[in-house]
Amino acid sequence: MDLRGSNQPVCAFCDSKRLGLVMDFGEVGLAGAFLKPEQFATERTFPMRLHFCKDCYAVQVTDKVPADVMFETTSISPRRSALCATTLGNTPPR
Repeated sequence: MDLRGSNQPVCAFCDSKRLGLVMDFGEVGLAGAFLKPEQFATERTFPMRLHFCKDCYAVQVTDKVPADVMFETTSISPRRSALCATTLGNTPPR
């Protein structure tokens, strides 16, 4: 989300500040983390709000997770890729 010096989100497409809140999902964990039950209590969460731009009509999630956090947590390792392929009944490439 681009705040441009305030707490008001700005449209990622047309830079309008005329955004309407569609839904606030609250604090959510990142998808693809594959946590173990003992890790649930310490899972990092981030705000996730869906907005509608009243000028260009784009619907967008306005809260951004830093790339280094997102890809550190959800990166697909070779081991995880092999596990997914095995689970799906495919042989992973070597």
